[in-house]
Amino acid sequence: MDTTTDIDVLLSAPDAEHVVRDDADWFVAGVPHAALRALVTESPDLGTVRRRLPAVAEDAVLLRVAPGSDRPLVAYRSVTASRSLYVCRSSAGRLLLTDCFRNAVAALDPEDRRTPDAAVADHLLFRAPVDPLTYLDRVRALERGTWVEWSPGSAHAPDGTTGFLDFDATPRPGVSGAPLGSLSVTADRSPGEVLDAVDRALADTLSSAGGLSPTDGADADSGALTTALSGGVDSTLVHSYLPDATPTLTWGVDSPEFAFELDYASAAADALGADNRSVVVSEGSFADRLAASVEATCLPTHYAQTTLMDAALRRAGGGRLVDATKADALFGLGGTKGACLASWLSSVVDSPVGRLAAALPGRPGDDAAALRRYAGMLRRPPTDPDSFPVRTLTYADPGRVARMVGESVVADRINARHAAVSRLVDRSERTSGFVDAAELAHLYCLFGHDHLRHWRQLAAVHDTALVAPFATRRLADCALSVPASRRYVPGPRTALSRRSLRPKYLLKTLLERRLPGYPTERPKGSGALPVGRYFDEGPLADAFDRYDLPTVVPRPERDRVVDGDAPVAWNLLTYAVWRDRVLENPDVERVPGTRSHSWSLRATA
Repeated sequence: MDTTTDIDVLLSAPDAEHVVRDDADWFVAGVPHAALRALVTESPDLGTVRRRLPAVAEDAVLLRVAPGSDRPLVAYRSVTASRSLYVCRSSAGRLLLTDCFRNAVAALDPEDRRTPDAAVADHLLFRAPVDPLTYLDRVRALERGTWVEWSPGSAHAPDGTTGFLDFDATPRPGVSGAPLGSLSVTADRSPGEVLDAVDRALADTLSSAGGLSPTDGADADSGALTTALSGGVDSTLVHSYLPDATPTLTWGVDSPEFAFELDYASAAADALGADNRSVVVSEGSFADRLAASVEATCLPTHYAQTTLMDAALRRAGGGRLVDATKADALFGLGGTKGACLASWLSSVVDSPVGRLAAALPGRPGDDAAALRRYAGMLRRPPTDPDSFPVRTLTYADPGRVARMVGESVVADRINARHAAVSRLVDRSERTSGFVDAAELAHLYCLFGHDHLRHWRQLAAVHDTALVAPFATRRLADCALSVPASRRYVPGPRTALSRRSLRPKYLLKTLLERRLPGYPTERPKGSGALPVGRYFDEGPLADAFDRYDLPTVVPRPERDRVVDGDAPVAWNLLTYAVWRDRVLENPDVERVPGTRSHSWSLRATA
């Protein structure tokens, strides 16, 4: 009996390329683009591509369609990829593969869009589902580090693991098989050696950033570069590697709490000699702009700044936008300094003297209490809801979320994220206490706290290709080659810096080399918006009059959510906006400019 499977490949990323060979069609998106293109065009067979790919791919997704082959469909997503590949069975019965979630949503009728309970829990905890789960049960996300081969009637990785296209089962991390190209914690280089390696890696990646292959029919200026500039260490550093004439783009809001962020970006642009364009939206328009940003990607807004980025790209999109996201995940998150200090002072922090200090009024007492909290988090197992890795990378209080979805569900989803990260990184030489907890928190951020893939899709909606140098495997290898005890802060008795608790010191030291006089120690915010005030008396004060609270919130919790827990309220609001504007919307359309390719694959059963 002959069976036919109709396949559609929909690509929206401006820097994705369709490469045609006599025996197959390849779709290549990633860096280094020229090397990836050469690999798929010059390799004699598919096995050669698979063997060589982990050493070549930095931040990449590849897809191969070969209707005449016994493996007609092959897909790969690199281990540090900020690029996505989704697969779904459309309402028309076609198998759809796409790099933007919005295209998958558009292929499903509203009655075929159902959100898994686990995805709701993930959203409340992490602000995004853990791969391969997505917000729709008919859509799967290809996991990082995964090579999948498919033929009509089956979907499997080379080790025989099945389940990638089993739409009747809730996906779990690892359903796509063992990773191809996992990372290893080598911890075999000194900070000074790694500083030079990071310098070379950024120079190599950004020297070719403007030369990525344009898409079919792209405009001649599609390679024009712009740096997303916040004025912090990361964005200022990456801009220093770009040609002098490269402009910068800053986005913001006219809230008074955000004014110093804009001042910081302006000062950095002056120091760099850059022509900076600043797009500042009014606080009063924030609620409407939030809805617009959700509609743009068909994903609930993960990070409040996504709303501002959407507004900026609507005015200044196009070309290639260089973004420094993931630098913190590799070289130092906020909170690491406090946890390190708590670890060093544990004998005092946990003593009666520490308890007395925490009871003091004012800042001394607040600081002592904070150190005691850090010490308590560091003593807990890594998947405990109150451990340092979990609380650092969980936006909402897991205890509050547990009152909505249940403690067992929270524990299951925390374990799912841990399993997804553990699959990608060999951490065989584990320690305990601060070092282990800090490393795991940063890995959770690298692989799980992933607004970068969201921003990449948002950029594609606005015909912009995102360049993300810190999402490359090469820089991840650099970071993991430094012992974790000296990866994020210098540690005591270091020759590189006398400031033993200086956070993100490697990148700060590199920036001081490249841009002497830049105030690397000047306090800077995280770019966070005053969401708490927005709910209390600002543009989101009536948000839950406009959008009904999700049904996951039990009645006893409803008033408490509305009246004051900003992180929980934000996650519930973004889900509610997505539900009303996307999930139930029959008029969702594909991303503008999406390129479509179709085949019919036949198999004999």
